[in-house]
Amino acid sequence: MVKKSAKKTNRISRKKTTRPDLRRFALPAVIVVALGALAVTIFVLPDRARDGVGADGFSVSRLKGAQLGVDAIVSKQAVVAALGDTAKEVKDGDVSDGLNRNGNKSQQITYEFTTKSGKTASLYIDLLIYKSQAAYDGDSVFASTGAAGTINGREVRYMPAATLSMEREYALLVSNGLKSYKFALLQPNDSVTINELTAQNIMKKIIEQSKL
Repeated sequence: MVKKSAKKTNRISRKKTTRPDLRRFALPAVIVVALGALAVTIFVLPDRARDGVGADGFSVSRLKGAQLGVDAIVSKQAVVAALGDTAKEVKDGDVSDGLNRNGNKSQQITYEFTTKSGKTASLYIDLLIYKSQAAYDGDSVFASTGAAGTINGREVRYMPAATLSMEREYALLVSNGLKSYKFALLQPNDSVTINELTAQNIMKKIIEQSKL
């Protein structure tokens, strides 16, 4: 069973400095703002979603109620099987609203789970659909990543481990045409019970069972 999130972010139980649906673009956004290269006018909507249009025409808008197929990538059963004994309980997938980033569309599904130590952690899949080959190439999707093997004929790359607010994130990337997929596992910084190698192996099992 997959549920549609009533909230605009798909992780609402813990504080964050980075919104999940914008996590791929957080660092570039900080750099752009710091340089003053993008003057964005923000319109606060009644439901607190935000749309922005830059002086150069760059736009970001929320796709409320979007169905980009992120819920059909992999089954909950496959996620549960991949997590194995690292998780005591896995919740149903929670699908976020979509995001339109200058014509490139993205959406996430998140599976929260309870670790062996009783802490709340999560595994999410972020689907990013590029509008063109030029847009895909321009984003340098695999920049600053390392080789993590090949699964079902597709190259898998690992992202450097990252600390995001109160959490530790391990992530893998894989592409299929103009679709880029990020598989990530998040744990509380004060209770990292799944190390990077184990996390990557879990995500590789999920990728192997995914419909990309």
